[in-house]
Amino acid sequence: ILSNKRVLFILMILFVGFITVGSSFATDVNDYDDGLNSVNSLDYNNDFSVNALNSNNINRTVFNESDFKNALNGDCSQIILGNDINLNNQIVISKNNLIIDGNGYAFRPANNFKAPNEGGAIYLKVNGFKLINCNFYDFSADYGGAIYADAQNVIIDNCSFFNCSANDDGGAIYFEGNKTTINNCNFID
Repeated sequence: ILSNKRVLFILMILFVGFITVGSSFATDVNDYDDGLNSVNSLDYNNDFSVNALNSNNINRTVFNESDFKNALNGDCSQIILGNDINLNNQIVISKNNLIIDGNGYAFRPANNFKAPNEGGAIYLKVNGFKLINCNFYDFSADYGGAIYADAQNVIIDNCSFFNCSANDDGGAIYFEGNKTTINNCNFID
């Protein structure tokens, strides 16, 4: 027969165990860290709909230009590169509140790439866009060697632009719009 002290000790251990397990399931959904810390902390006067991204966050990992364009036409809110993307044509992005995570991979022009007038790799026409962890190599255009943005509320963070140039304006990036933030980016000839 167990003594009263032992029974009390066992009950205390069980109680603490239940409390610990219960509290781990009681975490607030808003405390979820999706690796995009700066999106939730930036204030763009509520123009950039972060809540819409968090409530309908559908990610697509892409491995080539065709995958990327299919993801743009789909219902995803975040596109993640799973490989370097060789572009035959410029990518036009008109999906609001999209996040592109380059995952350290790069956009590069394919051998038959024809440089457009505006935005060598990407032409943005959006309200709310975030580009993170991307590299761009060897793009050129008349305006915005790698990116032309006719956009509002754009964030470009932790990206590098190698040998990107413009014939007229915008070296690597040309912005026509407002509320643009560029953080931790490198521009290398």
